[in-house]
Amino acid sequence: MPTSNIIKVAIISDLHAVQCNKDEHKNTFLTTAIPEVDCQKHPISGLCKLIKNENLTADLVICCGDLGDQADPGGIRYGWKQVKRVQRELKASVLTTTSGNHDVDSRSKYNSDPWYTLKNLQPPFPSPKQALKNSFWSNYWFSNNHNGVRIVNLNSSAFHSNKFQSKHGFVTEELIAQLRERLESEAPGLINILVCHHHPQRHMELRLGAHDDMVNGQLLLDLLGNSKYGDWLVVHGHKHHPKITYASGGANSPVVFSAGSVSAKIFPDLGVRNQFHIIEFPIKRISELGLVGTFRTWEWTYNRPWDAARTGSGLPFIGGFGIREYRLLASRIKKVASRRSFISWQEVERKLPEVNYLLPRDLKSLLDVLKSDHALNSFLNEFGMPRQIGK
Repeated sequence: MPTSNIIKVAIISDLHAVQCNKDEHKNTFLTTAIPEVDCQKHPISGLCKLIKNENLTADLVICCGDLGDQADPGGIRYGWKQVKRVQRELKASVLTTTSGNHDVDSRSKYNSDPWYTLKNLQPPFPSPKQALKNSFWSNYWFSNNHNGVRIVNLNSSAFHSNKFQSKHGFVTEELIAQLRERLESEAPGLINILVCHHHPQRHMELRLGAHDDMVNGQLLLDLLGNSKYGDWLVVHGHKHHPKITYASGGANSPVVFSAGSVSAKIFPDLGVRNQFHIIEFPIKRISELGLVGTFRTWEWTYNRPWDAARTGSGLPFIGGFGIREYRLLASRIKKVASRRSFISWQEVERKLPEVNYLLPRDLKSLLDVLKSDHALNSFLNEFGMPRQIGK
């Protein structure tokens, strides 16, 4: 069991670092040419400044891959250095990272072994434990327990060097069977996290492509959605599209967290920005309610400091997950707010803490139902969160 009341997990993804002599690169803001003392142009230096200024900490750091860009060896090594740097700044004891498609030398441009650079990183990638490292490269996954938090690290880029599999992620049915056997042999964890690079379910929004999702991804999600294996959070990168959803399936389907990119250049018409996230798991609440949690998100724009995420730039500054029935909550809020003209949202949170664990889209639906069914209007703050409700 976790020894802390709150477990904090920081998420960093898709650095796309490159080694070059120019600070301008078509794919990324993270180049070796940008001085690390420039906190507004160097996205990781800026992030480290935010961490220091806000006194941010984490127990675990998750990196979802794409350390480098287009398999550039110098970029991969530089990206790995920056990930370790973030881990140190957050004072996190554990780092879990996986490989992305841009970390694979699929065309043998630099070495005959497409994984040569990753396999020779120092400190060792993806884990300093030799047994876990061996399993990652031979079986394409490993499972480990960190203070009661079970982490499954999946190499969804394992077959990216195959030209027939290079357009999407892949998880084999054999791997899923291996994972099922492992889960059958273990007691469910209070917190279970699967980390991968590719998205196991399609992203249809923002014209990001409908056919590059992980092959057999739904089979993987169905396995994790089996209630006897515990409640699961799946964290992935790749799309540079920050969002959080529930996977298709039953009430126990996994939470799927799509991480934003911290430093890749994102097409401006997508309407999202570079983002960094910290998830907080409240251990006592999880024991009562199942896998619930909250997250915070910060965003970055070139030549500006990291700041709290604003509405419409990806994931919001504050959000939650785990409570899936907002209509029942609306009825309970109506009772709390009865006989009063206005009630602060802080009081609602104190009396009904479940409201903190609604997905952002479900919170919006809750506020819509409060207005349409109960004649309660919502007044929002600058981050799009409720400030008070009333008639």
